[in-house]
Amino acid sequence: FRIDVIPGEPTQLMEVKPLFFVPGHEQELEINFHSGKDEIVKGDLNLVCTPGLVLCPASSDKGDGTWSSACKVSLDACPPETDQVLKFWVKSEKNSNEENDTGVAPSVHAKITTSYCLATKGVENVVKKEVKGDDVFSTQFPYEMEAVIPSLADQALSIDNMSFNTYAAGRSILSISAKCHVPAPFALKGWSLDAPSTLQLVENKEMHKGLKDIMLLKGDIATFCFDCAHNTTPDKSLSETALIAELEDEHKTRFTERLPLRLKKTSFATNLPEKIHSLSLNASLVPITNRGVGVPMLLKFDMDATPVTAWKGEIHFAVDTDNEGWLLCGNTRGVVSLDSARKWALEMNAIPTNPGAFNHLPTVEFTFSSGENEKPYQLVLPMAQESTSENFSHETTHLTHSSIAFSTSTRLSL
Repeated sequence: FRIDVIPGEPTQLMEVKPLFFVPGHEQELEINFHSGKDEIVKGDLNLVCTPGLVLCPASSDKGDGTWSSACKVSLDACPPETDQVLKFWVKSEKNSNEENDTGVAPSVHAKITTSYCLATKGVENVVKKEVKGDDVFSTQFPYEMEAVIPSLADQALSIDNMSFNTYAAGRSILSISAKCHVPAPFALKGWSLDAPSTLQLVENKEMHKGLKDIMLLKGDIATFCFDCAHNTTPDKSLSETALIAELEDEHKTRFTERLPLRLKKTSFATNLPEKIHSLSLNASLVPITNRGVGVPMLLKFDMDATPVTAWKGEIHFAVDTDNEGWLLCGNTRGVVSLDSARKWALEMNAIPTNPGAFNHLPTVEFTFSSGENEKPYQLVLPMAQESTSENFSHETTHLTHSSIAFSTSTRLSL
């Protein structure tokens, strides 16, 4: 008399796609049940959604009455090595985790419960015989499998940083940095800027060269730049401006993300003088006594402001004090005061700190401000004339910081 002991470990498998849900989208949930080497007598699939997610069978019309927070589906009895695929629609709300008292992102809990028998050698079509009541095999065994499919805490993309840099009258560069939050690679398939008529885009393909189809993963930053024309004063609709980005996951599912920018009238400068970029700055460097490292020299700036005669706002200046080759002593920032001939001049002491030839002088940045409701416009003028081919040696007095007053203010930035 011999008794054969058959291994009792179940070999069934459950696979789910996708592995996570993106807030604000409807996604197809696919659950693949594989019987392995087991004879499946019966089984059930139970799906339960936490607050923030709802689902319905993929075969339904997705009407308002078909969505629910739980669903139960029966599995068919099947022989070994059989696949059963069940599909559902899952709908998520944007940032729905914020409304969850537990502080945990919403998720779908999937649980498969089966009754199975071990397939024994010499016994075929066990399931069919069991249904007919022909008892030819041992007792049925229960088995359970569970999976949790979470929703992301954030959208797939979010605005990380944004700047609006005016570079000419009525023209600005809108730079947008978007941060990726998906744990699996998503491909960037397309993007656009939804803007009001007062903000017109100027086509410039070079700005986004190489960005299409780039793969984004959690923590990655994608930067978009748009050349914008704004010839008229923008209205309230400017706040509705949004970046539209289209992403694609590994299953070829497309996600369109709308990212509001919340721009304001103060986001960029308007009503600038048309000839503002015809301004030029003259600079000269004059030795006071002898030349050398640590010896002050007279630095002169002058500018003809005739091109901006009609400007009624204030003009501020700021000399670059972060230049590694110079220490500056004097008035390095303030309000531009023009004489009757619309001329501006500025003098200060400039002290070279390194020996050798200097090819560039400190730059001057001008800020045009028309009032509290407009963003100041900052402009660094090119040097029309500069006497900078000076050669400084160590043959003079050493630099003493105690007798020099110099500014360490940083340059204004947009």
